[in-house]
Amino acid sequence: MEQSNQECSPTDQAEYNSFGSRSEFCDFKLKVAGTSFFVNPWYLAEKSPVFATLCLNHYFKEKAEKTATIQEENSEDILELLRCICPSSPYLTPKPVTAENFGILIRLADKFDVIHLRAACEKYLNEEFDYIEAEPTYIIQMLIAADQFRLNKDVVAKLITRVATFDIDTLKMHELHKILSNYVVAALFTANANYKVESKEASSVNNNQGEAVGSNSHLFLTTDTGEQAKFNINCTICQNSNGLGTYSGVCMKCCKVLCSSCESGDKCSKLVMTPAQLASFRTKLPVAEVDLSMLE
Repeated sequence: MEQSNQECSPTDQAEYNSFGSRSEFCDFKLKVAGTSFFVNPWYLAEKSPVFATLCLNHYFKEKAEKTATIQEENSEDILELLRCICPSSPYLTPKPVTAENFGILIRLADKFDVIHLRAACEKYLNEEFDYIEAEPTYIIQMLIAADQFRLNKDVVAKLITRVATFDIDTLKMHELHKILSNYVVAALFTANANYKVESKEASSVNNNQGEAVGSNSHLFLTTDTGEQAKFNINCTICQNSNGLGTYSGVCMKCCKVLCSSCESGDKCSKLVMTPAQLASFRTKLPVAEVDLSMLE
C-alpha cells in the first residue's frame, strides 16, 4: 500500500524536510518503493538533467500527471538524496555530506547526474575527512563507492590512506579483494603492511605525546615525556615571553599564548576559529602512505 513519507524521527522532522506533504511548489509526486515524496520539479530539474527529463519533458506522461516512479531504489536512499540537494526550508542549506551518507550520495549523484552533489562529496574529502572519526565500515564503504564510480586517483588514494590504518582482520571481514579493483586492492594491502611496521617503530619512540588540560579549561600540547610543551614566544596577556621563569604555552581551544602566571587568571573562552585557524590546530587522524604508481 502506498504511503507518504512520515516515518522520520522528531529530530529529523525538525531539521530536514521529509517531503511527505504536497504544497504550492512541491506538487510533483515521486513514488519510490511504496513511499511518496512531494518535490519541486523545477528545482530538481536545475540540479539534474535526469530529473529534468523525468519531471518536465512534454513527451513523458509523468509531466502531465505530476507523478513519476523511481524503480529499483529504496525510499531511504532517495530521501537522503533529496535532503542533500534540496533546502529543508527557504532559510536552511541542504543536509551536508558525511562519512555515513557519502557512499549513497556518490552512487545517486552518478545515477541522476547531479554534478554539484559529486563536487560536494569531493569537497568533504578535501576539507573535512582528515579530521572526522567514523566507524571503519563507513570509511570502507566510501572507498568502495569511490572505486566503483571511478572518482579521480587522488580521491581514491586519500581513502586508501585511512582504510590502510585499520587492522587486517577488519579488512578481511569486508572481503575487499572481491569488491575493489585489483590495483586498488594491491595498493591498499601494501599500504596496510607498511603502516603496521611504521606504527610499531613510532610507538617505541613516542608513546606519550598528546594534550594536557591546564587551569581554567585551557588545553595545551604535551611533549613526548608527558610534560606541557613550552614556547619562547610572547604571552597574549602580559606580553612577556617567560612568566615567573617559565615559557609560554599555546591553548589549542582559544588559541591564546599564555605564560604560567597569566594562565591561572584567564578562563578559556573557546573562541570559534576561522577554517584556516581550525585546520592549523585540529589533529589529523592517522593515515598510511600510498604508492600512487600502483593506482595508474
